[in-house]
Amino acid sequence: MAHWPLVSLIPNCVAIHFAGRLPHKHKIVIAGNHDLTFDDQMIAENPKEVEKFGLNLERVKTYLTSEGVSNTKDLLTNCVYLEDASIELCGIKIHGSPW
Repeated sequence: MAHWPLVSLIPNCVAIHFAGRLPHKHKIVIAGNHDLTFDDQMIAENPKEVEKFGLNLERVKTYLTSEGVSNTKDLLTNCVYLEDASIELCGIKIHGSPW
């Protein structure tokens, strides 16, 4: 399990892309409570509050646009993202929630 807080988005997006290329059959991603770029609602409703944590929303938008996606979750490829959701793999039930 890795922890990649996305307050500093650009370096951590490299880690997200890397995770999708790992050879493991199953890869699960669960955002942490500080992974603000995964929280679309907070960004939309409280952008000034998000920026207090050092997140430059214009930089985030520019990066996402350059990658051809509209949100951070779309950067996740070849893996399962769990947000208030569960999945069963190999007989093990895994629940993911960033809250």
